[in-house]
Amino acid sequence: MRLVTPPPLRPPIAISAHDPRDPPVPAPPDPTRVATLTVSGSQGQKTRLVLEDGLELELDTETVLAEGLHRGDPVDVQLRARLVEASTRWRIRESALRLLAHRARSRRELATRLRRKDFPGRLIAVVLAELEERGWLDDAAFARSWIQDRLRLRPRGRRALLAELRQKGVEAHVADAALDEVFQDPDVSEQDIARELAEGWIRKQPAALGEALLRGGFEPDAEKARRRFQGYMARRGISGGLARSVLDRLREERS
Repeated sequence: MRLVTPPPLRPPIAISAHDPRDPPVPAPPDPTRVATLTVSGSQGQKTRLVLEDGLELELDTETVLAEGLHRGDPVDVQLRARLVEASTRWRIRESALRLLAHRARSRRELATRLRRKDFPGRLIAVVLAELEERGWLDDAAFARSWIQDRLRLRPRGRRALLAELRQKGVEAHVADAALDEVFQDPDVSEQDIARELAEGWIRKQPAALGEALLRGGFEPDAEKARRRFQGYMARRGISGGLARSVLDRLREERS
């Protein structure tokens, strides 16, 4: 009987966790120290911090006090990372407040503007939550203010106002609640808004077109005037039924 000698066992292949094709992993920065601390602002709310390695940061003074930093204090890798993040939050907050000082904005509108500045989305969300807690960012208040301004400057029906608020990023239930609150005011009437829009449109039309609309009937010029009128009112958020009701009232008064 012939014995078969098994092949020699091969040594296990060593598997390296590092792929030579991977880019080199940068070494963490060496610990450094605080070079200077400069407080500024009308109430000393801002601090400019410079590290010995050349990093310059603008921070909320409260952050510097919370970290207990003084000139010459050591700054390790973890503290440096916290300071960089705190500085980014400070810059986001300052940008947000400048935008809000220009005019009121919804949360989504403000977030969109901040993302254009390449701020991290996670920190934007943190800052916006802080602004909401302080009452500086409030979609409900924004919606009420927007509605009141539109009714005063460029009257619109409820449907148009709702569509505009949704485009601004206001949630549907928040916009509806704001509309309910504003239209509960006895001085705010969609009937009056529709009449104001109708009278304004008629004044701006050629006399013949306005006459044809108020005359009514089924002549071509009256049909043309009615189509244009109804299209205008629909674009201003006035329902077809309300537009017809206002037109009937104007015709009665004309008669």
